[in-house]
Amino acid sequence: MSTGRARHTSGRVPLRLPPPRRQDQAVVGRGQADLRPLRARYVGDRRLHRCRRTAARRRSGLAGDPGEHPVTAPDVSSTKLLLGVCGSVSAVGTPHLLMWLRTTFGLTDVRVILSDMAQRFVTKQSLAAVADYEVVTGWDDLPDGTKSHVGVAADADVLVVMPATAHLIAQVAHGLGGSLLTSVIAAATCPTLIVPSMSEATWLKPATQRNVTRLRDDGFEVIEPAEGFSTSGSITEFGSLGDFRAPLVRALTRSHSRTKKGSRHGDRL
Repeated sequence: MSTGRARHTSGRVPLRLPPPRRQDQAVVGRGQADLRPLRARYVGDRRLHRCRRTAARRRSGLAGDPGEHPVTAPDVSSTKLLLGVCGSVSAVGTPHLLMWLRTTFGLTDVRVILSDMAQRFVTKQSLAAVADYEVVTGWDDLPDGTKSHVGVAADADVLVVMPATAHLIAQVAHGLGGSLLTSVIAAATCPTLIVPSMSEATWLKPATQRNVTRLRDDGFEVIEPAEGFSTSGSITEFGSLGDFRAPLVRALTRSHSRTKKGSRHGDRL
């Protein structure tokens, strides 16, 4: 007896499969599950591209945004750099910093002002051997022919304070002098870069943030601290020197451009 349903020779109802679909074709009414393979491939390609780009910058000695790190920077070897060092444990890396400045940028005129507290972490003799100049620690160490801190500030094309403590930041923000370093900073008209090094609790204090905001409003460039290894153990914590290389390259380049035009000072970063 016939049931009225068409049967095939095999006796089974045929299975109808949907037509093949491209991997990048959107599916309506099926959610986002079908897009996962495509999204995973896209994210993986982005990560791979980012890793390759970072590795290339590291091989060239640069980091951060490529736009902020020109691979072919102008010759800034004649730029006069003044480095102020404060009393932070990060000061132990100052000799390495001086060597990096000389080998990377070919700087031949790097002068150092070492605060009293900084001498607990690094000696003036070790810095003088790398800087190839007399390291100044106080008023009595001013170079011959320099009458005051004003002459030291006027002779600098770029001023970098690294590491900078919360105490120095507060002094500079309120225009206080007293020490040779703070007096030079107050008298300087060249681009000034301040690289703090302090604990996270100190950096996040409202007073410290107010001082940093005031410095930035006054034209100073202040670098945010970053995470680094703690001196109390093999853990990382906030408060190490931030990545200052991009701002330093900018300051050296701008100072070099102003020197070529015959105007060395008059603005900050």
